[in-house]
Amino acid sequence: MRPISLTAKAFGPFRDQETVDFKAVSSQPLFGIYGETGSGKSSIFEAIAFALFGKPLSKDLEDLRSHFAQTGAICEVDFIFEVGAHSYRVIRRPRQIT
Repeated sequence: MRPISLTAKAFGPFRDQETVDFKAVSSQPLFGIYGETGSGKSSIFEAIAFALFGKPLSKDLEDLRSHFAQTGAICEVDFIFEVGAHSYRVIRRPRQIT
């Protein structure tokens, strides 16, 4: 599985919409995700796990929505990845508490 793009909206520490474009490293066999403490590195993996499996790695489903998001903002993960010659897109939304 090779990640292509991940967009998270109102997810974890991401108040609005954040996109991680993996295309720049897609030809590399190994790459790193790094940043300051609290910058959202682990949330990238949480978002990928949620997209693929419908549940996060270490949080409850109710805790996925950003506490910083505007009222009414939809929590959503949009993940595009490749397996072999095939591309897949998964869009998931946890249950929204209104």
